[in-house]
Amino acid sequence: MKELLTVRIIFALNQAQQKLISIHLKSEKRSSLFQLYKLILQFKEADEIDKSEVFLKIFKKKWTKDNDYLLRNELKLLKDKIETIIIEKQASVHRTEMEERIKLDFYHSLKITDEFMLLHKNYVAKKIENFEYQKAIDYSMIYADYIRINIPNYKERAKIFDENLQQFRNLINQNFVLQESKYYALEAHLLLLQKQITNKKTSKIFNHNEINIHTQNYESAFVNYYIAYANAYKNFDISTIEDWENVFSILKTIPKNTIEIEKEYCYTLGNLATICSIRSDYKKADTYFELIFNTINEEIRNENITIILNYITNLNKLKKYENASKYLQLGEQVFGDRIKSFSQFRTQQIVVACYLNDIKKLGKLLAVDFETLQPFERIYYRLFYCIYFLIEDNIELAFTEIQNLQRSKLMNEIDTQFGLVADFFFVCIKNILAHHHKKKLSEKAIVEIKEVNQKVIDANFPMFLNYTPYLWMKERIGIE
Repeated sequence: MKELLTVRIIFALNQAQQKLISIHLKSEKRSSLFQLYKLILQFKEADEIDKSEVFLKIFKKKWTKDNDYLLRNELKLLKDKIETIIIEKQASVHRTEMEERIKLDFYHSLKITDEFMLLHKNYVAKKIENFEYQKAIDYSMIYADYIRINIPNYKERAKIFDENLQQFRNLINQNFVLQESKYYALEAHLLLLQKQITNKKTSKIFNHNEINIHTQNYESAFVNYYIAYANAYKNFDISTIEDWENVFSILKTIPKNTIEIEKEYCYTLGNLATICSIRSDYKKADTYFELIFNTINEEIRNENITIILNYITNLNKLKKYENASKYLQLGEQVFGDRIKSFSQFRTQQIVVACYLNDIKKLGKLLAVDFETLQPFERIYYRLFYCIYFLIEDNIELAFTEIQNLQRSKLMNEIDTQFGLVADFFFVCIKNILAHHHKKKLSEKAIVEIKEVNQKVIDANFPMFLNYTPYLWMKERIGIE
């Protein structure tokens, strides 16, 4: 049954959506829908759903091939009801805009010109203020239609038509410039993906001159924001905190008047917080993550799964492992199984289990099919296997594991920086093994470890300076 659309929908719902649907289904005359909904949710963690059991509980009789249509029908009704609930919820979000259109159409049909024109003027001004140029264009088309039909005097009609036409052209140009700058933001995402594939830095610079229209008359805070965003994002791994603080400072000049603008606040704050974390300013990152959780609408925030994942990562960097554990649980509650498909979720679970000394859980988390992992993930897991053995005081197994990793084909498939970290692990574990029955490492051992560590530092690769297995080993050895 898990392959059925209704079941997949229910399993994919976040916590807020589950609650909303429960409230509505409880009030339904057809009580079987709520029963079926609750029953399916109970099977969420199960490997499979027993159709016969579901059928018996809903219809109080045994399932057969002949009466299977009853369950199929009930599942379809449940799916339709869930869709209706979600649509009505979203419709309420856009109710103001719907009311505007209805009012305009109402006064258009009544041919009450003064009220129609006043409403049109106010609505267009509001849309321009919120950078919703396409919606303003749509309203201008309605206005032009009204003028054409309802202004009998030719001179007056021509005058109003001309004014509307000029505004229409201006709106088109403003919208074009804005959409072009949005295109740059999308192109920046592609450039970053290409860089991650080829490992080549992009030299492309986004600016107003790239837009095939004179932008000076149509420049806006939103246009400047998207251009700054594109330039910061295209080389995300090497962009600075200052780059993203500049993006955010431009965005802060734009009031959060619409859902779309609030989403941009969420994305940009998420990127800014993440960059701060990558650049080792964990306290500043924490401040920006807190700003997201305190000021951004929960539904909007919960659309971006990477925010909570990156926040958990930063909490771990701050050694706030108990807090990280709480947000891991929150992530499961909000996103359900969807969050479990992200490798970052599992890796942060590994970090928490490691630092909270939950050896049993750590062992379970590391027991994965390595074929399902990307090369860099495999290395991460194998380094944590070394850590797992060290915590268990099984130094010989830890040493065998790091030797096997260094000899593996895997090391030839990945950046050389990974090899430096593996070398660091090798030297550390080798010396831990040699001094196993002694209270501390010798001065000679410390010097050797520091020499290898300096090679990691000299590589100046930000990712590895914040690489959890590397940080854990440094802490274990007692070096800065």
